[in-house]
Amino acid sequence: RHNMLRAVFASSVIKPRVLEAGRLAKAGEKGSGGKGGAKPPPGTALRGSGGKKKGGEGEDGNMKLFIKTFEQPGPQKYTRDEAQMKKDMEIAKEYTRQSFIRHNALQKSIARKIRLRDIAISALPAELQKEGKSEDLEPFPAERSMWTDFPPIPGFQSSQSKEAQ
Repeated sequence: RHNMLRAVFASSVIKPRVLEAGRLAKAGEKGSGGKGGAKPPPGTALRGSGGKKKGGEGEDGNMKLFIKTFEQPGPQKYTRDEAQMKKDMEIAKEYTRQSFIRHNALQKSIARKIRLRDIAISALPAELQKEGKSEDLEPFPAERSMWTDFPPIPGFQSSQSKEAQ
C-alpha cells in the first residue's frame, strides 16, 4: 500500500509531509558519511526519533494515520449461529445438486442433437453427405425481419418519425 500511495503522489503537486519525510530520510541514509543529510520539514518525525505521534511512532505511524484516513470501511461481518450455518450448508448442497442436474440435462440434449444430426447426414445420398458435413459460413440475409411481440403498425415508417422530431 505504501508504494501505491507513493506512486499516486509522485506525479502530484501536493506532497503529503509523511512522504516528504520518508524521501528526506532515505536521502540522509544514502548521503555522505551517515549522520548528515537533509533536514525533515517541521512537524514530521523520522524513524528512531523517539517522539510519539498520534498514529504511532515516526514515519510509519504517520503513514498508518494517512492510510487510515483514506481507507474505506469494510462491510459489516455477518455472523451466523450453528443452526443457521447447517441450514445454509443444506441450501448450498441442494443448489449444487440442481446445478449438476441442469448441466447434465443440457449435455444430454446437445449429445442427442449431435447424434441425430450424424444419423440424418448418413441417411443422405453419398454426393450430398460431403455438403452435409461441411460448415455453412454464408451470412444471414441483410433484409431479414426480426420477430417482435406485436405485428407491425400498418403504414408506419420509422425514418419519417425520426425526421419529424
